[in-house]
Amino acid sequence: MLLTAIAERAEMRGWISVNVTDRDGMLSEIIVQLRQKASHILAPETDSWLSEMHVHGVGFTRTREEVPSTWRADMTKAVSELNEKDAGLLITVDEASAQSDELPVRIDSFQHFVRERRDGG
Repeated sequence: MLLTAIAERAEMRGWISVNVTDRDGMLSEIIVQLRQKASHILAPETDSWLSEMHVHGVGFTRTREEVPSTWRADMTKAVSELNEKDAGLLITVDEASAQSDELPVRIDSFQHFVRERRDGG
């Protein structure tokens, strides 16, 4: 109930609230929920672009590129976009465990967000 109340309060302030459970795949779930809930704020992800336009042969060519990234880099980009729109991000984690493999990544990223004065974590 407390996490729900906190999330509702954040949403009333215009923040995006993401609620997850500490288990394998938690970091991916955070990204998926963030993209869904903030689709009206965040720029759509693109992994391809128009690279050629044919005139007489009619048509075009799209180039697709896999850009290496990390969870922190993806979150930094998303939080920056939210902050530009005067929004922040609240992530609540149910059933946090000291044995979690993913929770330390999230905590480390939060520490960087604080140092960089970003509203997310």
